[in-house]
Amino acid sequence: MSLTINADRFTRLNQSLSGKFLPAELAGLSEYLAGEGGEINYSIKGTLTVDHSGSQQRRVKCIIRGWFLLIDPVTLAVVRHTLDIDSSLVLVEDESGLPPCCVRCQYGRGRTGRRRSIVELACANS
Repeated sequence: MSLTINADRFTRLNQSLSGKFLPAELAGLSEYLAGEGGEINYSIKGTLTVDHSGSQQRRVKCIIRGWFLLIDPVTLAVVRHTLDIDSSLVLVEDESGLPPCCVRCQYGRGRTGRRRSIVELACANS
């Protein structure tokens, strides 16, 4: 399963999409599944808000819920895995638009010395 979203248009038009699929449809997961059971539901919503000063903020909210059965690689027992993800991403034009929490975490270089992206920073501070 693959999905590409134009984040600018998606947020500007306050678009949303949702759906569901079977865990077996995920190629990277299918070999670890224990049977056909389970389902994954998703909802993605883009929003554009404007405050009293005219400043705009674009967000993408993603909710993923579901379950599937996995085979434990050590015991070979069947284990139910539950998904309950609720994530929100604020989109910015450049570093100056980062929220204060990201500025405090020394934007630019991670522990490995490589340049970090805004997405990685958002995830690192969640």
